[in-house]
Amino acid sequence: MKNNLQDEKIIEGLRMNFVGECTDVGMYLAMSRQADTSIHGHFKCEKCKKVYDLKINFSDLDLSGLDQFQLDEHHFYFKGRCFNCRKDLH
Repeated sequence: MKNNLQDEKIIEGLRMNFVGECTDVGMYLAMSRQADTSIHGHFKCEKCKKVYDLKINFSDLDLSGLDQFQLDEHHFYFKGRCFNCRKDLH
């Protein structure tokens, strides 16, 4: 079992390294301890602030326009209202 002090130091270190919008996603993944390491995207609900993992099918993406570039990272991050919060609109 991990020491609570050690967990607090890890979480504080993550807080210091994530800035702006990344804070919610980074802290969600760090605290859940169930990070999805597969290639996927995220949807963040602007109302309830929940973050959902999304499956991304890379075989359907046309990336031919990036042939001249070196890709170091990629991110798929969507924002809006989740299905639960959309119910509140009607």
